Amino acid sequence: MREGKLGSMNDLITALQLDNQRVIAPKKKGSRVLFAELGSPEEFTADYLITHNSMKEFFFPQSEVLVDFAYDSEGVEVNDRLPESFPETVIIGARPCDARGQHSLDAVFTVDYEDDFYLRRRAVTTIIAISCTKTDAACFCTATGGKPDGTDGSDLLLTPLADGSYYVETASPKGEEFLSKHESLFSPAPERGQRDAAVKPAYDALRTDLDGDVPMAVKGWLDNYANYDSDKWTKLVANCLSCGACTFSCPTCHCFDIVDEGKLGKGERKKNWDGCQFDHFTLHSSGHNPRERQPKRWRNRFTCKFKIYQDKWELPGCVGCGRCIRVCPVGQDITEVMKSASK
Repeated sequence: MREGKLGSMNDLITALQLDNQRVIAPKKKGSRVLFAELGSPEEFTADYLITHNSMKEFFFPQSEVLVDFAYDSEGVEVNDRLPESFPETVIIGARPCDARGQHSLDAVFTVDYEDDFYLRRRAVTTIIAISCTKTDAACFCTATGGKPDGTDGSDLLLTPLADGSYYVETASPKGEEFLSKHESLFSPAPERGQRDAAVKPAYDALRTDLDGDVPMAVKGWLDNYANYDSDKWTKLVANCLSCGACTFSCPTCHCFDIVDEGKLGKGERKKNWDGCQFDHFTLHSSGHNPRERQPKRWRNRFTCKFKIYQDKWELPGCVGCGRCIRVCPVGQDITEVMKSASK
């Protein structure tokens, strides 16, 4: 690991854009801060707790054309729509929880099946995370094994300092290469105590009702098949509206559907985001739906987060970012289910 100091975020973004890099970073849009492509360094905003959306859409778009096709009486023509290349991209401002979640998304698209669209985007993207210096009541990263200044999943980690500069740490070979390539923008690292003081408020404000033992206890409860039909599911999650906001904002949710769209003679095959909270997600062509009631669908999502990911990949399905809590229109809180299941 190498360390250094970045004096100006504007200088970094300017240098990247002059080098024809696509820069994705927190950008103010109305009342929200979203990950979006920056048109200029001035569009970057440092005043955010966490972006409204996760960065997964820049690896796994909400909608993507896989092939196009045309047909007539002579036959069918199918054309692959995988581009020859994707733009070199730098994502700046991911929180450590988001960066950590990228490992979980990697497993989905690279272990059982290698998704070329995902892999090529991943190969040309550098992730620069920024440590959290504040948290809110929805943050619970430490309860899932993360921390406000964790480096897991990022290539570089920046920690904001009091003078407006950033403490820089490399976290991968790609980060080392990035630091070397842009050496002129970085100076020797200041005292480590400045960095630790910067993240201390985030640690101090973290919730105390959840700890690192909770996911293990939740996993044990889920492993007991007798709890599969526990009345806790109905009591705790019956108010869910099936809107899917939690799945779309989550950095590790990855469900998708593949559909053919078009008109007579031609069309496109698309991969679109889908979500296990939608009532039609498990609807069979026969009309049978094994998860016909919302508590069953919520049970599936919770089990995926705290058991299936662990069993299959030994990775977290939940990184404690709290987005699902913040966006839920009825105030459904996943941590309340965690606490109930861990007792």
